[in-house]
Amino acid sequence: DRVCSKCPVLLTNVVSLVPKIDKISILISQKNFDYIFFTETWLRESVGDNHLTLNNCNLLRRDRSPRYTWRKSIKTRRLQELEDPAFEVLLPYIRPPRLPVGINCVVTACVYHPPSSNDTGILEYLSDAITRAEGLFLACGIIIAGDFNQLDTKHLCRDFRLKQLVHQPNRGANILDLALTNMHNFYDSKPVVLLPPFGLYDHNAVAVWPKTRASSSTPSMKIVIKRDTCPSRKMKLGRYLSEID
Repeated sequence: DRVCSKCPVLLTNVVSLVPKIDKISILISQKNFDYIFFTETWLRESVGDNHLTLNNCNLLRRDRSPRYTWRKSIKTRRLQELEDPAFEVLLPYIRPPRLPVGINCVVTACVYHPPSSNDTGILEYLSDAITRAEGLFLACGIIIAGDFNQLDTKHLCRDFRLKQLVHQPNRGANILDLALTNMHNFYDSKPVVLLPPFGLYDHNAVAVWPKTRASSSTPSMKIVIKRDTCPSRKMKLGRYLSEID
C-alpha cells in the first residue's frame, strides 16, 4: 500500500494534448497516478472535453496551457478565486479519501511559466496564492508542479517550507519540470522516475512516487496475559481479600 493518500504524480509538457491522448491513456491504465499535470496542451474552446477522455479520471482545464487530471474517487474543485488571468496557473483543491496525519486537504497548482515571462511576477503571484490558500484551508498540503523553465524557486520554497523533488534533467541537461511540496516527508528520498516523451518531442515526462509502507520481515508478536486460576492461587487471593476487608 502507498501512503500519502496515495499522491503519485505525473508531470508532462505534452506540446499539443489531443494527438497524444491515446498514448497517455495507456500509460495511466498501467500506472496508478492520482494526479496528472499537463502543460502546453494547446487546447482551444472548440476542443470539447469529450476529446480528452482518460481512464477513470476527471479533468480541470484552463486554456491556453495548464490542464489537471485526477482520479474520479478524489473530491476536487477549482479555486478560481485564487487564479490570476495574467499567469498560466490552474489551482485545484483536493480532498482524497485518505490523507497523512496532520494534513486536512491538499491545494495544488499546475504551472506553466513561459521562458520569456517575468520571473518576479509569477513568484509574487504564487507567494500570494499560497498565503491565501493556507489562510482558507488550515493544515493543507501543498503541491506546486509543472514546467517552470528554470525559474528560481529557492525563496518560494524557503518561505513556505517546500521542497523541490525533481533533481534529474528532463529536457537535455535542463530541469524544467518541478514538483514543490510541503509533504516531502511522505515521498521517497529519490522519488522521481523519468518516462519517455509522448510523441516526438524531447521533453521527458516526470513521475513522482510517494513512500511505500515497509513490510515487516519478522512475524508480529502478540502477548496475552491470563489470570492464574489454579486452586492454590484462588486460596491465596481469598486470604488476601479477607485481610483487607
